[in-house]
Amino acid sequence: MTVSKTPLQWFSTTLGFPQEKTPRVFWWNTLAASWGYGCYASALALFSVTVLGIPALETGVALSAATITGAILSPLAGRLCDLIGGKKIAVTTSTIQSSCFASIALLPGHHYSIFLSIMIILGIAEAAGNTARGAMIPFIVADDQRTQLSASLRTSTNLGFGAATLVVGLLLMTGSSGSLLRLLVAVNSPVCLVIAFRLALTVPDARWKGDRIPWKLDVPFMLFAITSSVVAWLTPMMTLGIPAMIAADTQLYPKALVSFALLVNSTVVILLQVRVSQSVNHWTNMPRVSLAAFTILSISVFPMMSIKSVQYMWIRVVLTLLIVAIWAVSEVITETVRWEARYRWAHSSQQGNYAGLYTLANTAAGGLGPLMIGLSVGRSIQLGWAVLGGVALILGMCATFVLARFHPVYSQNRGSLE
Repeated sequence: MTVSKTPLQWFSTTLGFPQEKTPRVFWWNTLAASWGYGCYASALALFSVTVLGIPALETGVALSAATITGAILSPLAGRLCDLIGGKKIAVTTSTIQSSCFASIALLPGHHYSIFLSIMIILGIAEAAGNTARGAMIPFIVADDQRTQLSASLRTSTNLGFGAATLVVGLLLMTGSSGSLLRLLVAVNSPVCLVIAFRLALTVPDARWKGDRIPWKLDVPFMLFAITSSVVAWLTPMMTLGIPAMIAADTQLYPKALVSFALLVNSTVVILLQVRVSQSVNHWTNMPRVSLAAFTILSISVFPMMSIKSVQYMWIRVVLTLLIVAIWAVSEVITETVRWEARYRWAHSSQQGNYAGLYTLANTAAGGLGPLMIGLSVGRSIQLGWAVLGGVALILGMCATFVLARFHPVYSQNRGSLE
């Protein structure tokens, strides 16, 4: 007899809400952090330009400098996680982030050098914090639960960030006073402080305490991390690629198409990410799954070339959102492959190192994606989508080859791509 689930039980299962105490603290911390960051990210540019009097170009430079500096230093943060523990790094970075958010909110106008300095410190703390959380996961759950917890945290991030951007959007529709913008930027300060205290009081020291193996740069893993991070291009494909289509001919697409696409993407991730990760222990041929996911992701880009030739707008909208949904499903699978591959690739004494390299690759891909899309789709709609699909296919195949040839577990299965 099948027992039907209540809506609350279904919601909890879909989100992968952890039952054990420490993973549950991580889940709530991630939800709170993504909520606070969503408020901050949604209001920062407007706050910087209208309240602080810092031009948009200088604001963009500060954001880029923060991202690049954090990415470069994330491997060092990973090394520190292995040496002194991810918990100490996570608590420290959350405290620093709290101070940075408060400082930005209280900053008087026209102090660009101070703003730039704070943003760089914030970028370093954010990247180090992400690395620390990635390094801690293998030590707070069983080996067969690591990928599921990562999926649960990603779902929590999407939920918190999406809810925050929706609320901020509604608030800004009623007005964008300086006080409101300062509040939205400052809200993440107490959130990060609470997270730091919760981590310090409730999470055990998560690090390897046995013998260590000498550290050296794992070139195959770095190649896999870089090539597989092409999946990070999906967000700019929606936020830049689709707007480029709209701008090329405003009569063909509704202006809200980007919002619809982001909503479809978030919905698919929230509904499927945890469910897919729960089946990862039954995947007997990880390289083949990787190849299939990257191939579907890449091939589904090509139809974007010809959507404008469809006669009716509603059909163009439906086809675009269907393609976005396929992207999201492929993204869910590829992220699951990347998590599982990383956790199984790294020795327990080097989880921080590998998490740092992973953060570096993801951040670099996230920064390169908008440039790649601007140079391709931004210049030629049809040729641009073809270039994106081709490059993504090549990188995905390279990632799969490295996975099948060099992974310490999956490479033992000879002929794993056959």
